[in-house]
Amino acid sequence: MLFYSRKGSEMNRIQRKIYQDLTGQMLSGSLPAGSMLPGERELAAEYGTTVMNAKAAVNLLAHRGLVQRKRHAGTRIVPAVFPSLLPDLQNAGDKLAVLLTSRNPTGIHWNEDSCRAFRNRAAELGFSVIRLEMPDGSAPLKNTLTALSRLQPEGIAVLDDNFDHETLFHLRDCFKLFSVPVIRLNRLGSSVPLNTPNTISVDIDHYENGRQAGTAALSDGRSAVILNSHAEFDLSKPNYHFYDKFCGIRDVFNESGQSVPVLLDWSEGSLQKLAGLVQTGNVRVIVALNLEIAARGYDFLHRKKLRCPQDYTILGIDDLEQYRHYQFSVVAISKENIGTAMADLACRRLPPWLRNSALSIRCSGRLLRRKTF
Repeated sequence: MLFYSRKGSEMNRIQRKIYQDLTGQMLSGSLPAGSMLPGERELAAEYGTTVMNAKAAVNLLAHRGLVQRKRHAGTRIVPAVFPSLLPDLQNAGDKLAVLLTSRNPTGIHWNEDSCRAFRNRAAELGFSVIRLEMPDGSAPLKNTLTALSRLQPEGIAVLDDNFDHETLFHLRDCFKLFSVPVIRLNRLGSSVPLNTPNTISVDIDHYENGRQAGTAALSDGRSAVILNSHAEFDLSKPNYHFYDKFCGIRDVFNESGQSVPVLLDWSEGSLQKLAGLVQTGNVRVIVALNLEIAARGYDFLHRKKLRCPQDYTILGIDDLEQYRHYQFSVVAISKENIGTAMADLACRRLPPWLRNSALSIRCSGRLLRRKTF
């Protein structure tokens, strides 16, 4: 499904050849900033092609901010927006996607697998990808976003992390500089408004993840408990993601006519109680609302000589590399799927499998599908 686009058709072989050669001359210094580009008729004669093909190549140079055209004055080379990106721009086609990522991601909802999936899916759709890391500080990041907008990419996506949210929100007007929507992995807490201009937000649907965990627990056919960091939820924050997960589990059990599993916290007393329930066979499935909680329960039960998965099963609703050595069963959308979905959106496609995933999307804060946090 195509839902926004840039006018123009894909470059043919000779147009790409002229564009790459001219960009290469900028790289080598034979066409330095300030010099004049050969005229389109001259280029057409040099390459033995039509003026239309030469014009299309020069148009892409202008589109990427590498040259400036003035009527009756010719076309002049201008300083590159990002000189370090000239090799990438030379090899890029006429459809460019930019992926902007955090410098030090926590890996909670995206990692290098997400970036690799983004690049692979974009390539399938005919897009070249340039990846940049966000600079530290508000001013350098603002400069980067402003400069990127001069490249006029046909797609732009942002994989940010907890420490970037506040800064990006305060720079939200920079998103208006782009001619296409900015695709963001939106993990904003309730303290930061969701509605930012010119954005499509990909949301991790914690409620749906909870439903998937509840379904998995029910399909096991064994008694279950829910393990959380606290015995109660702070309902003053209705978007709190632990509560969303719990609601998903609860609703699945209610819909099936089953009693909702008991909610236990991870205090010493509650974990002692949990160990007793596992030892007596009264509990065989533990649904942990994140992997840190799952690991704490696992380590405690291991000290009690209880083995996973022989004596019990832990379902974790998360996916973090540092917990891969634990014998958890993880119910979560994969990071590869997150990267693929963001590439689809950045490359002007609606992910065909979105309705069956634990993802939702928002356009400038407007909910399009299901509950999100």
